[in-house]
Amino acid sequence: MTTVLKRMLMLAAFVVYPLAAVSMFFYGNWYSFFHSYSLAMFFGLTSYCYFSLSLVLSARWKPLDRLFGHDRLIVYHAIISTLALVCGVLHAVLKFVYFPEPTFQSILGVAGLGIFLSVILITVILMLTTPVDRIWPFSLLLAWAKKSIHIDYTRLKTFHNLTAPAFVLIIIHVILAYPVQETAGRTAAVGISGLAAVLFYVYHKLFRPLVNYLADYRVTEVTHLSPNILHIELSGRKNTQFKHRGGQFAFFRFLDPACGFGEHPFTISSPPGVKNLTITVKNLGDFTARLRDLKQNTRCMIDGPYGLFYPEQNSSDLLFIAGGIGITPFLSILGELLNSPRPTPRKISILWSVRHQEEAFALEYLESLSGQLEGYHVSIFLTGKTALDSDLARNRIDYSRLKEEVDRFTSPEDIKAFVCGPENFNKAMQQYLKQTGVAQKNIKIESFSF
Repeated sequence: MTTVLKRMLMLAAFVVYPLAAVSMFFYGNWYSFFHSYSLAMFFGLTSYCYFSLSLVLSARWKPLDRLFGHDRLIVYHAIISTLALVCGVLHAVLKFVYFPEPTFQSILGVAGLGIFLSVILITVILMLTTPVDRIWPFSLLLAWAKKSIHIDYTRLKTFHNLTAPAFVLIIIHVILAYPVQETAGRTAAVGISGLAAVLFYVYHKLFRPLVNYLADYRVTEVTHLSPNILHIELSGRKNTQFKHRGGQFAFFRFLDPACGFGEHPFTISSPPGVKNLTITVKNLGDFTARLRDLKQNTRCMIDGPYGLFYPEQNSSDLLFIAGGIGITPFLSILGELLNSPRPTPRKISILWSVRHQEEAFALEYLESLSGQLEGYHVSIFLTGKTALDSDLARNRIDYSRLKEEVDRFTSPEDIKAFVCGPENFNKAMQQYLKQTGVAQKNIKIESFSF
């Protein structure tokens, strides 16, 4: 599906869905639209529609993931949640102008809105990096808050799930509203819309975990590739294969008290079609540090795969740029290309930036592919020291070095570039690529989150 069509579909969700609800309520009464009571109803209906969409987008519905990609759905979820909150606040303010006395129905709405506001504030402050983080003095305040308030990632996710009960309160608030109860059609439309969103969420939180539990994946081996990097191998019940594309990720929940039972996303480093599934993990925090103590036969619930971080099956030139543990999706992609019966790309270049040579755990494997993939080239960059060993490349990927690599290809327009690494690394590489002539539409950067 083309990018234009995808944007049109999302625009329909943003505009057409709430507009349809508003039209149902204002049909034949548009003349009263700018009355404070009518404006309150308009913002309330719009907020309700956006709340329901927000809940659906957070449910990891795979058809939507295959259409837009998980990272874009997270962005859409954040935007729609913010719009829902803004419209909800405007609705509450205008409603109290017209009905200053609190009622049971209005108290339910305020309670739901208050919970949702708290969730959004905590999420923005502690879980997300937003443009506000770059604005002084907010940048200093947010940096201080994130450093001072240390809350476990799993608890933050649990707190974020309060959006569901908040929405239930809002559903009751809306159904009890007089304009909704005026006709059976309005009541049914509002009720079905809310129920559908709740069912998506219930499936995501209850039924899908049950299915993942019954799949019965177990840890078969934990290998220490370096002091900070682990290779975890898992096998499924009855030797079932996990179906994914090279470059995709999944959410893993290890049922071991030592790990805290939290669910975390990891890129799958094994290629499609192999017997066992593997992930390669770097110690970047409390949870990943605890994975060192994983024991064989520990049960693991896997939710996935997700993401669109993989090349299409065509003959485009491929440029892979990895920062640190960001090499993992490319290991899976290269394995898929190696085993694919389809024609491989004309040229493949991979640039891998690590701090120290001991972190280059996959270098031997990457170099071994030179004789197996036509037009293949790999370069490694060590940023943690100035004196380089043997035949290792220069120690930083900058514009000039990236330009040299791009010039190896026939034309920048024919290159499909994939970048995976820390956020600042991704932004710098994206800027360099555009300066070398690689089209923005051919640069793929995907992040994953809750």
